[in-house]
Amino acid sequence: MTACMIIKVILMEEITMMKRIALILGIIFLVLTFIGGGYVIINHGQVNAGYAAVPGVWTIICFGYYRSKK
Repeated sequence: MTACMIIKVILMEEITMMKRIALILGIIFLVLTFIGGGYVIINHGQVNAGYAAVPGVWTIICFGYYRSKK
């Protein structure tokens, strides 16, 4: 599903290259955030929550940049 979203973004013609890169990175970091959150939950919170928090911050940065350039 994520691959389909990334391919759809690549094929969009009305957005600039930087916006396209920001959107793709935002999607990738969003997936990494959920994977990191699942990893923390599976390990009952015994691992560092940074596995979910750090990609979450980058997700906010990438999507914020994408939205500011609209």
